[in-house]
Amino acid sequence: VEAIEEFTLQTSNFSAEYGQALGGIFNFTIRSGTNNYHGSLFEYLTNEALNASQPLATTHVLPVSRKNDFGGTIGGPIRIPKLYDGKNKTFFFFNWEYFRNKTASTGVFQTVPTTAYRNGDFSAALTNRTLATDGLGRSVLENAIYDPATNRTVNGLVYRDVFPGNIIPPSRFDPVAVAITKLLPAPINNGLSNNWQQNGVYVKSQSAPAFKIDHTLGPNDRLSFYYGYLTTVQKSGFDSLPEPITATRYQSIFSHTTRLNYDRTMSPTTVLHAGSGYIRYINPDSAPDAVLKYDAAKNLGFIGGVTDPGGFPRITGLNGLIPGTTTNNSFGGMNLGIGPANANLYFNDKWTSTASLTHIRGNHSYKAGGEVRVDIFTDRNSRGAQGVLNFSNAQTGLPATQALSLPGGTSVGLNYASFMLGMVNNASVNALQDPQWRKTSWAFYLQDTWKITRKLTLDYGIRWDYEAAGHEIWNRVSNLGFSTPNPAAGGRPGALIYAGNGPGRCNCDMAPRYPFALGPRLGVAYQLDPKTVIRGGWGISYGNLAGLNYITNQVWNGVGFNSVAWDAPGQGDPAVLLRNGLQYNPADLYKASLDPGLLPVRGQLNAPAVIIDKSWGRPPRINMWSLGIQREVVRNLVVEAAYVGNRGGWLNGPALAQPNAISTERLTSFGLSLANAADRTLLTSRIDSPAVTARGFKLPYDSFPASATLAQALRPYPQFNSTLVARNASLGNSWYDSLQAKVTKRYSHGLDLTTAFTWSKNSERLAAYNDAFKRANQKVLSPGAQPLVLTTAFTYETQNWFKDRKVLRLATAGWTFSGTLRYGSGTVINTPVSTNLLNSQVFQPTVFNRVAGEPLFNSELNSSFDPNKQLVLNPKAWVDAAPGTFGTSANAYDNYRTRRTPDEQISVGRNFKIGESKMFSVRAEFFNVFNRTVYANPVSTSPTATTTFDGKGNLTGGFGFINQNSNGQPRNGQLVGRFVF
Repeated sequence: VEAIEEFTLQTSNFSAEYGQALGGIFNFTIRSGTNNYHGSLFEYLTNEALNASQPLATTHVLPVSRKNDFGGTIGGPIRIPKLYDGKNKTFFFFNWEYFRNKTASTGVFQTVPTTAYRNGDFSAALTNRTLATDGLGRSVLENAIYDPATNRTVNGLVYRDVFPGNIIPPSRFDPVAVAITKLLPAPINNGLSNNWQQNGVYVKSQSAPAFKIDHTLGPNDRLSFYYGYLTTVQKSGFDSLPEPITATRYQSIFSHTTRLNYDRTMSPTTVLHAGSGYIRYINPDSAPDAVLKYDAAKNLGFIGGVTDPGGFPRITGLNGLIPGTTTNNSFGGMNLGIGPANANLYFNDKWTSTASLTHIRGNHSYKAGGEVRVDIFTDRNSRGAQGVLNFSNAQTGLPATQALSLPGGTSVGLNYASFMLGMVNNASVNALQDPQWRKTSWAFYLQDTWKITRKLTLDYGIRWDYEAAGHEIWNRVSNLGFSTPNPAAGGRPGALIYAGNGPGRCNCDMAPRYPFALGPRLGVAYQLDPKTVIRGGWGISYGNLAGLNYITNQVWNGVGFNSVAWDAPGQGDPAVLLRNGLQYNPADLYKASLDPGLLPVRGQLNAPAVIIDKSWGRPPRINMWSLGIQREVVRNLVVEAAYVGNRGGWLNGPALAQPNAISTERLTSFGLSLANAADRTLLTSRIDSPAVTARGFKLPYDSFPASATLAQALRPYPQFNSTLVARNASLGNSWYDSLQAKVTKRYSHGLDLTTAFTWSKNSERLAAYNDAFKRANQKVLSPGAQPLVLTTAFTYETQNWFKDRKVLRLATAGWTFSGTLRYGSGTVINTPVSTNLLNSQVFQPTVFNRVAGEPLFNSELNSSFDPNKQLVLNPKAWVDAAPGTFGTSANAYDNYRTRRTPDEQISVGRNFKIGESKMFSVRAEFFNVFNRTVYANPVSTSPTATTTFDGKGNLTGGFGFINQNSNGQPRNGQLVGRFVF
């Protein structure tokens, strides 16, 4: 008889973010040989507890006799003849698994520059669409390339002339750009976009040996030790580009897991458990040596890299994307970033110790316990040390259009044209870095399961979490002090402060711990009759604080790990020129500076890369509840339904606070109004223009760049060119309500089946889309929420139908068919972002207004349509917000969703026994088993976007365009073989 293990997992700290009931009891039956676990079920649970985002409050394993461990390979009692008789005392287990996957990547189209673009001829980008008339009475044509050498200022606005024929003379090319262009792959067709095909092979291999030993110290004491080692070798960021321009990263990952557990039966009613575990994770995630050790100065003429000999710079922004879109690449360029995307060696160390005491007294089961976790993250890297360059269409655009409301989804200038002129929009270079962050977390809980009567059971308890946000071991961290005087900005508030204590440091905790994370829990179960149970629960749970690497992604402006950054001053001027490279004093990268005026650099408007909010140390809180009924219809068939809800608070919502945006009240204090067209023009004019000076405005401090706009000068912190959004600001909220129904067919007659249906509504307030200073108005539908979801999971094993016929029995019995079928609503499509210039006037975005009576779709997304010929969204359903006003639409609508995408997976397999102790299993797994076409989401950013076509008349862009080159995977499968001995 095949071994069966059963267990019940009960946790009072189960996440309710997606609607799981608090204090729920989850029963599992796992058949040996049908699941890919790396060891016994006990190992699986222990590993889950060790790696859980929050500790499992209680874990119960029901002891049953079993034939062998899952994935059982070699195991048994340890005996050393004449030295040690380990009978019934010491047992060992060893397991090893190997995985290799080789996949050919073909058929995915990307965009590379056309031959004409490489020669400076951008005439093909012109659509002959007139977007506006500029202040000189000239037509502004879409994708016109403007010559920055023809700059002149008229009425506070910068004007330029178009390159004749939209062609840049080769004599104007930057030599570094020419050298880089020669390394780019050539197009394979005549299209402006999707003109190069990725072809390559992706290989991933894994090896996972594991060892476990258990020893019984005595009748009441047991000790167990586990060690596991996992290696993974793979490519990441696979792009098929050649060296040295590839962004592919190579990874050889090593992970060590060690655990030691001690259990003592103190009395027949009291059990003590103590355990400690340590995980060491090493991930060298880096570009190839041919990229990092590339001699850019010799081969390209580009200088500025820190490493020797410099390395190939990281270059992004060469694409021809319509502004604000992520999928439309109609106007060409290079949509892939080139150069090293990463150059890191990551170390993750995690130490966890737990202890719990369980005591049974009468009808009570008391349990108390605690946990301490120490997380260590080291990021030894040269990321960005080769130089990071980003390009924009601004350098070949018309700066005066900042005062014009161009149709959304349109632009002038092209990113790749700016690149050919060598005009970089922003750049940076980092010092070599080796930070280490540490984070400690404590948790304690006390709970009781009280069986009041034979029919009524009550669970109640409380948990306390005390968690740190983490700190760098040498306090090599800077932050923005909003009230600190900045000597680089004439003493205005808003300067760098530095962690730690002592001279020059803030003598503060940038993210203090929150000491009141107390979570009470209550659960009740009442048996109405032998087949019906009512369950309910309520409780408060606290989530984990954002991880350590969330903050180490910052550019370290300050002690030890400095960077130098160059930002475009505005008005279409470049930050740097490629031919000149990155010029700076290398010693500045390693200088231990506690200067509050390190930013901004004189004459620039640099903002700190990362701002730490003081509320970062306050963990997110979920208040959750559930009420449900469970009924056994017939033997092995159970139906249940429940209302599950929760409310989230203190969630990560940094964009709700935009301290460097301009409020209506602040604008009024300067005598300006968005309702006045002349004032709106003034806001986008240069600060040194006569019109601005005539109104009494002047530079906010001496080194403020004269090319910046009046709006920039009126910001609360004009020295910084961003809205200064802090990471991990605990300002967000969420709302979740659902009806959850489930039918469970327990295993019998070879069939095990579960069907679950969820009807829910999920809203959140995490970002501002219409006037950030009116926070109550920012509640929206959650972007990824699906109101209707139906999931069915089943397993069926063919039975021994031909007991007396050996051949037929061997051919038909023991086959296992299983699958998961998931069907759900589409996700919401966001309302288009307005182009009424509010973002350049007060640094706040807004949205289009919805037109009453107009359908949102041209075609029913969930029926047949031709993406080559049909735009599925209706642009007439939207009208832009009037100049100087915020839109009135919601950020999303419940009936404005993407196409429904079924997820259907089926597998078939069988175990073949070889003698008494060996078994070979084979399993075929199929994904998208019915070969359904999976479409990309429609382009939905601007109803006024230009509709574009290829040479065959097929759509390549526009509002409601669905890119067929971004389709999901067709039907695919894999064959798995396994030998157990």
